Amino acid sequence: MSKAIISIFFSICFNTSLTANPALIHGNVKGFLSGEQLNYYLPFNNRFYNNNIVSFKSVIKPDGNFKEIINIDNPVFIKITIRGIPIYLFITPNDSINILINLDKVNRQGGTKDWLICHGSNAVGQQYFNNYYFGFNLLKKFQPIFNVYAQRFDNKNIMIKAVEDSISESLDYFTYLNKQKKISDIFYRNVTLTLKAYLYHEALKPFLRPSILSNKINLETLNKIRASFFLKINPFDTILLTGVLSSSYIVNYVTFLDIKKRHYRTSSDIQDSTIIINNKKITIDKFFVPYMYIKNSPIKEYLWGNDIINFLEMFPGEELKDDNVNGFSYYFPKSVYIPIIKKLSTINQKSDSATFLSRNVSVILLDTLQKEISLHHLINKYLKGKNIYADLWATWCQPCLTEFSENKNLDTFFTNNNIIRLYISI
Repeated sequence: MSKAIISIFFSICFNTSLTANPALIHGNVKGFLSGEQLNYYLPFNNRFYNNNIVSFKSVIKPDGNFKEIINIDNPVFIKITIRGIPIYLFITPNDSINILINLDKVNRQGGTKDWLICHGSNAVGQQYFNNYYFGFNLLKKFQPIFNVYAQRFDNKNIMIKAVEDSISESLDYFTYLNKQKKISDIFYRNVTLTLKAYLYHEALKPFLRPSILSNKINLETLNKIRASFFLKINPFDTILLTGVLSSSYIVNYVTFLDIKKRHYRTSSDIQDSTIIINNKKITIDKFFVPYMYIKNSPIKEYLWGNDIINFLEMFPGEELKDDNVNGFSYYFPKSVYIPIIKKLSTINQKSDSATFLSRNVSVILLDTLQKEISLHHLINKYLKGKNIYADLWATWCQPCLTEFSENKNLDTFFTNNNIIRLYISI
């Protein structure tokens, strides 16, 4: 690929020069290390939130200051990361937002509420959004649903009402800010819609995947509960995809369509599907089958392309079936995702888990004595050449905690086979 083609591709994909509605993002970082960079994730197709592809990186100046011009046509969330810490900013054309990042108030255990200070457009809402829903309080965004399912409901209508009430309550502060004119109507609509969609996504999990709840409910009742949640939000409202969380809600919806059509009970029953393209059979992996229910549109391209990229990045060394890429390429031959998918596919064919680890050696972990240790040091000093059982878990993940007791039964097996156990809490 020539430099000219590469330049055109990045201009289209990341919208660095084709629009004339610049938004200014500037600020200061305290406690940074020399050479540290800010990673910017700009909208896909200048339209939808992009969580996967770094658009560009910028080095922080010696005094901690930074300044970037972001060209956009539509209001949308962007993501900026430093040391893996995500910062989510809702920006509009011709916006100006100033952020102050204090890394001294950030540690591996969490951060104080003033680790991020925003000025400018929707400042109080931006700050609250990062502190409460992302920042370092991951449990809070799940808590409304946890609280409902911790109770016992004999009447499913009461349970559904309890879910709806808990979601409404979790958005009360944004409603208050909007009434006080401290956040704009467009920010309020976007943030409440995306958070509602995400919380409904969480509420639907037990009814889409194998679980105790699903096993105790007949299929007709299951479908009624699923449908009642989906009726609350239009899954194909394009504003959903300008938000941070809500694409998962759309995926749940199309998964439900497939489950309902084939009379499956949960998503685990979904099978690979064969479609005919140009008189040729193409097999779509069951993971991507639900996307067949979305009309050919930017939404379908966005979701399907994103998930192919996610697969290739999350499972290095695993080769994605050619048919999945061919199917995507058939529907979207000019997609900006295709060069990225082809590049990742080539890397994966020559890669394995060890290569993946080597690309992430700069990751810093905190051991049980609260001492920092790099993945690079951990591998070279303790793990190199050894058989490893790695378990990624989280303190807020109840299934993870349940698995710990089950893992005790594997202790003898691990010991007898010289396997080292590595537990990493995220």
